[in-house]
Amino acid sequence: MCLLAICTSSLEKCLFSSLAHFLIGSFIFLELSCRSCLYIFEISCLSVTSFAIIFSHSERCLFTLLIVSFVVQKLLSLIRSHLFIFRILLSFIVSGLRFRSLIHFEFIFVYGVRKCSSFILLQVVDQFYQHHLLKRLSLIHFLNSLSRG
Repeated sequence: MCLLAICTSSLEKCLFSSLAHFLIGSFIFLELSCRSCLYIFEISCLSVTSFAIIFSHSERCLFTLLIVSFVVQKLLSLIRSHLFIFRILLSFIVSGLRFRSLIHFEFIFVYGVRKCSSFILLQVVDQFYQHHLLKRLSLIHFLNSLSRG
């Protein structure tokens, strides 16, 4: 039983490292769980039906463990990929907790959104101005080349 507990704890650690470690751990987990069940039920000879029952139970437990580990892995990868968004939300929550009323928090949020949107608007105006300036310069260059020719 101690070996089974050690194996399951190492299996949980190996779930996050690689598939090969997981497969090795799952094989050891199945073997040790079958042996421990045989010792618990004091079955001296291994019949096909008892082995099938023990194996199906261990397989169901392992499949559930596998699904849970994949869900946790996906959640962790999602958190890592959106860490910037989570940090911004956390900073908003912390700044909201600093102020005593929700009105101050909303004011800071709206002020930040306005500053950000005005910066974006400034970038759009700048791009628009550059586009039209280049368009005029190319038109002037084209007209100059026509007048020379």
